[in-house]
Amino acid sequence: MEIRKYKLVLAILVLTTILSSCINEKETYTIDSISNYNDTVIYFDYTNTINTGFIVPSKSQTVSGYFELDFEITNKTDKATKYFYKIYYQNESYKFDEKNWDGSINPLCEENFYGSYEDVGIGFKTTKELGENEKLSITDSIRIAGNPRNEEKYFGSPIRYFKTASKEQIAVRVEEIRNSKDWYANIVKKAKNNGSTIENQLWLDAEYIINYRKSKGEGNNRWKRNVRTGNYTFMVVVLPEKTFHQIPDYIKSIDKQDEGRYVNPFYYFKYGDGRKLENTNILELANQLAVKAKLPLANGVWSPRKNNMGEYFDTTYYSATINNSKELFDKAPFKIYGNYRPDLTISNVPVIADFFGKGYTMEEYENNSAIPEDERKEVVFANSITPGKNIKTDTVNGFIKLSNPGCTEDDMRKENVGIIARHGMTYGKYTIKAKMTEQLTTDNVWNGITNAIWMATESLEGWNARRICEGEGYMPFYGAGKEEPRVPRISYSEIDFEIVKAAETWPGFSYKNRKEREEPKSNIDKVMVTCTNWDMACKQPDKFHTGAREIDYKGHTFLPNRWHEHYNAITQKTPVSDDELFKSDYYYFQIEWKPTEIIWRVGPEKDNLRIVGYLNDEVTNIPNNQMLLIFTQEYHYSAWWPKSPFKQENIPFPAKDMNGYIYEVTIE
Repeated sequence: MEIRKYKLVLAILVLTTILSSCINEKETYTIDSISNYNDTVIYFDYTNTINTGFIVPSKSQTVSGYFELDFEITNKTDKATKYFYKIYYQNESYKFDEKNWDGSINPLCEENFYGSYEDVGIGFKTTKELGENEKLSITDSIRIAGNPRNEEKYFGSPIRYFKTASKEQIAVRVEEIRNSKDWYANIVKKAKNNGSTIENQLWLDAEYIINYRKSKGEGNNRWKRNVRTGNYTFMVVVLPEKTFHQIPDYIKSIDKQDEGRYVNPFYYFKYGDGRKLENTNILELANQLAVKAKLPLANGVWSPRKNNMGEYFDTTYYSATINNSKELFDKAPFKIYGNYRPDLTISNVPVIADFFGKGYTMEEYENNSAIPEDERKEVVFANSITPGKNIKTDTVNGFIKLSNPGCTEDDMRKENVGIIARHGMTYGKYTIKAKMTEQLTTDNVWNGITNAIWMATESLEGWNARRICEGEGYMPFYGAGKEEPRVPRISYSEIDFEIVKAAETWPGFSYKNRKEREEPKSNIDKVMVTCTNWDMACKQPDKFHTGAREIDYKGHTFLPNRWHEHYNAITQKTPVSDDELFKSDYYYFQIEWKPTEIIWRVGPEKDNLRIVGYLNDEVTNIPNNQMLLIFTQEYHYSAWWPKSPFKQENIPFPAKDMNGYIYEVTIE
């Protein structure tokens, strides 16, 4: 890779200090360009970032691995003095405004991604003493890294890859669990909830405990608050020694707090008390550097040893780009994903159909739907256990292939397939170029597959908790029913594109007039692009509602629905032709996740997208924790989509593989 010198030259700052006057002379400079850096965009370097988090720039992007900022100070006074300076940065694309309408600090700006020197103990840097009219040229350097405030909740073991625990180690831990009455009782309950055997659950929990104990440590896990994509502003603050001593410690060192809260230095110096400090100069390079991500799909897919139900993966089809190695663990942008639901079964018609070859007609669907219960096959939707066979990486063309496998008379199953990203992020404009499997036959019969492009929480641990939901709080966990007590904070979050053959209309009770609406006949060849935010029923938004209520955005009207006040999510649906979405060589899907709104778009090209979903923080709680991007081609239960025109149990097993292709993933 070519090493380039990214030098951010902020121009000359002439600092004029008037020590004998009460006049506060200071200027704020805004720079319109970046010299010696032709591009305005820099992409994440994914090399070895699974443990460190993203660093901008990386050592392969600049000679020093830092941005260099040049400025000049001139002492215009008649007294010798020292000057103090500090560089700050802030993500401008995904931030809360620093101030409220009345000029007071917006408490949410504490969440903004801002930072300074990685060694937070440096505080302000000091010049030598400058004589009258003496000039000093300064070259300082900085880079953007995760957890810039060194928050302790993100600390832990610096090691994310653990060697496999031996059977002997696990067996010892299993006995430890058996000998604890309460612990064992919890395992029995968990096994029942997961549809697993007690022995299997014992083994899974014992192995988890071993790895959990290994995970304890004191390393700064910067990946837990990763660098955000978007535009960045750099701010240089320069002030004389006398003024420096008036700055509070929580501004000198951004890891310190004021009465239990962090204070955003961009508010302090631009709008707060720092704006009143005499002879304080601010030099600002605003929105000049755009940080983006393009996932290196050709690097492959990492595979854990087991799926989420504790079943070992078949390694027969492992290759250089899909395996369980430490090498691939360090570089793969995705890993195998499974969402097995053993608690739910269906009695499926014992029929195999070639949906997109020979075809499958509405008449065949209706005839096979009449097959009696005692002749059907009981089915639990499975996850792939053969990575490398159903998930493949094309290293030449740089794409990932996902396949729901075809079936034979001896092996009838409905098998999900999916991958999940391995670098968590907060906010961003996620744009995906993909060709996922077709869903409707030429006679407009559904093949049973839901194509999903979605995001879910990176971790359920406390470090990844969402902000407090004021008032009644959140429902306590995914799928929690109304009988569960609410809690002020949780770590679960999810934002979905789910594309499924479902009804556009909601049941009558969802509408204000509680009347049923007839499904448009024009939807026969369309699938529903459903857009969902799992806000965990936080009632804090001013326009929180149940039922289907209109929301307008840029000339579009959407009808998001929440089933009841305890329901964990809010969803809206837009009909789109199956042929348009999945018959062309590729199609684009975009989720723009911002602090106060979520926008869903689709289209044939990246520069030709249309809005198909919109939600804002007036109606739903927008997640602010780290999430991971997920791709799945999965089987859904029809009961999840009331008024669905097809029942999953009446849809045959596929005769041939149903393939999907992920060609490009960018985050801006």
